[in-house]
Amino acid sequence: MFTLVLAILLYSSIICMVFAYFMDEINLYFLSLLLIFLFSIIYSVKNLKKNIVLFLFLITFFVFLLGRYFVEFLHGGEWWKRVSTEMIIPDGIIIKTFVILYFSLLSLIFGHWMAGKIKIKFAFNKTRPRETNIMRENIRLISAIIFWLTYIGGITNTLYKLIYIKNNSYLSYYTEYEGNALLSILENINTVSFFMYLATLPPMKKTLVYLFFYLFANLLTILTGIRGNAVIAILIVIFYCYYREKYKEDANERWFSKKILWISILLLPFGLVFLKALTFIRAGISYNNLSFWDLFLGFFQGTGGSGNLISYALLYNDELPSTNVSYVFGPIINLIKDYQLFGLVFSAETYSGNSIEYALYGNSFSHTISYLVLKNAYLRGRGLGSSYIAELYVDFGVVGIIVFNIILGYILYKYSNLKQYKIWQLSLLLLILNSIFFMSRASALNWLILIFRETTILTILSIYLLSIMLSKRYKKLGKKINY
Repeated sequence: MFTLVLAILLYSSIICMVFAYFMDEINLYFLSLLLIFLFSIIYSVKNLKKNIVLFLFLITFFVFLLGRYFVEFLHGGEWWKRVSTEMIIPDGIIIKTFVILYFSLLSLIFGHWMAGKIKIKFAFNKTRPRETNIMRENIRLISAIIFWLTYIGGITNTLYKLIYIKNNSYLSYYTEYEGNALLSILENINTVSFFMYLATLPPMKKTLVYLFFYLFANLLTILTGIRGNAVIAILIVIFYCYYREKYKEDANERWFSKKILWISILLLPFGLVFLKALTFIRAGISYNNLSFWDLFLGFFQGTGGSGNLISYALLYNDELPSTNVSYVFGPIINLIKDYQLFGLVFSAETYSGNSIEYALYGNSFSHTISYLVLKNAYLRGRGLGSSYIAELYVDFGVVGIIVFNIILGYILYKYSNLKQYKIWQLSLLLLILNSIFFMSRASALNWLILIFRETTILTILSIYLLSIMLSKRYKKLGKKINY
């Protein structure tokens, strides 16, 4: 049944795309895009136990890249002329954007499908014995201690931002806020220790406590005007509970059930409406005249505008400054500059905040395109964000988009069997989920930055070294402490 539905959707999308090409009809182009998205969703649902990460990624793909298009499509008329608040995007650019999104989804699913058919062996994914029980318990203990010691640092960092925004303005936060280096480091260490703790597969009752505090910390960031962290954190918790249900060691534990699933689905619209209402509250705008349905659709309209970045990449491709080396590899270039050792050797200059220098020399598509499109509004604190597809198009064209999405599909498939990995490997895979789910409205290689950041490497090494020392001297200590 699933196979028949998938075949119908795939061929229908291709036929629709062909008709759209000969008729030059934007609605048909968008319909073909919706059909291939629906094909992707059903493909992932067909075997949800294996494809849960792919499914969640597709949800973020829709929310960030397709949401605004879909809402405007429902409103009818020449809806494609309303998708951008900065300008009226030419019809030809809109069509090219839809085609790029179409092939992005198609190549993503192809890469995921191929990963299940062709086994490529890397050193990272070879099956190795996991850590001994004593080592695992000690890693759990050390991770728990570090998590609680640094948790207040992460919360304080968020409160620090809230105080700044309250005393100044939301826009000045992006232009003048310098932050607190120590609190940022503590927050990064806290995140790594949290995922190291989860990677030890602790008992359900203890895990739920850590998941609660993790969600609380991320939900708190909503007050700063950042909704993405909270949404992604919820998706990560859903994935982890689903993963633990799949590989549960205690038959009495119930990590995920149909009841929980249906409750989550029923609560989802209320959560989205709440997030949309917060944007009005933050801006001091009344929303009393808006219905529940208006706020619900408004969430997708407000959050789903990242597809415009692909259109802007097409429009401004010839105007992008040659002073930037690469946008795809920009995060890696900036990471090397940020390392103190390289900074001392090469005297590399780093940039922060919304500035002309960052736009011209920062290798950041987000800053560059925001400066080109928004001009002075960018310098006052506004920004458009980024999208991995837009970055890939600028650096490598359509071929680069297809190749990268095939690789991304392969990576997403590797989440189908996490039981084979060691604790540090599993913790890294959980850590980068944040960037993978956020990729549709962020840089293509941000997930690599999380892996090679100094705090990530040093935290994991410290936890392992302390655990080894603990294992040698107090082999049973992990069992005597309630953590």
